Amino acid sequence: MSNAEAGSGGRGPGYGLCLEPHYAWVQRFFSIVPGARGYLAKEKIREADILIRRYVASRLDEAAGEVEAARQVLASRASQSFFASTPMIGQPALGAADLSSLQASQALGDTLRRLHVLLQGLSSDVLYADAGWAPVGAAQAIREPELRQLCSYDDAMIGLAEAILALARRLRGAVEAGDYAEAANEARELEEAARRLRELYEERRRFLHFVTHEGLGLREALGKLRRGAGGALEAARSLLERLARRLGGLLGRGEA
Repeated sequence: MSNAEAGSGGRGPGYGLCLEPHYAWVQRFFSIVPGARGYLAKEKIREADILIRRYVASRLDEAAGEVEAARQVLASRASQSFFASTPMIGQPALGAADLSSLQASQALGDTLRRLHVLLQGLSSDVLYADAGWAPVGAAQAIREPELRQLCSYDDAMIGLAEAILALARRLRGAVEAGDYAEAANEARELEEAARRLRELYEERRRFLHFVTHEGLGLREALGKLRRGAGGALEAARSLLERLARRLGGLLGRGEA
């Protein structure tokens, strides 16, 4: 996201959520994350950072719950199918189509189990990985250009977390409807979104450290990130734009 897009006249592909009061969309953020005060004061940096991460983690926890619920529905059906596939004397065995469906169900169950663990781990990392780390003892407040960039990270991170939750709900709906092919598609999208969120979070964490502890300006911090294989923000934006088209305007609600 460019600085212009992160400013008062622009909207990112996520929810346009930021912590600084002079941005137009801050009231929406306050309605979602009570207690947010801003990044500009050194003593508030840790509070604001924690509130953002806590909100993202809560979306991930909810998504993990949706995935687990879908897995339980699938497991219940698989159990019924197993007994149905064991013919009693005088009854025909399941046909090839039924056996194929059973195998697809088992493969999907393995995927859902892996996704549940992935989302739980990501939530824990976002919420707790920085305990005792910057910006606990920030050397300085965040200046205007760096604040705009940080807000663009927050915007995309929250947007991805919301998209992950939406995908998890769609996945559960597909499983409950018995559409395992669609559920597998949603699972792939969800896994990609989770991977992008992890990359984005790590890049945001490094950026925040550069500006609060090393005292780097925007250009220097971004240059250092790129040398360390940065670009997670651009990748997250691209994914969010694609998901916005798939999810029927979910990610555009912040435009209102």
